[in-house]
Amino acid sequence: GRSAILVAIEGSAERLGTSAIDLYQVPSNMFYIGAPGTVSSALSAAMDQGLINNIGVKNMYSKTKLKSFQNKINKVGEYS
Repeated sequence: GRSAILVAIEGSAERLGTSAIDLYQVPSNMFYIGAPGTVSSALSAAMDQGLINNIGVKNMYSKTKLKSFQNKINKVGEYS
């Protein structure tokens, strides 16, 4: 879930020898795994904690889906 994603991001930063990852890229199909909102909530929390600075979404061919994801991240960030 959310905590597992955060642990993975922390581990990535540690292996890279940095406190914050400049660009954290995820595959577009990652947003269909697990409970709705899990990924966007975890990524938003990672940004709030300063673990990642930017999020990249690979293989996102739909402008509408990309905008929807962007809105989810922004909304989660507003309420976290």
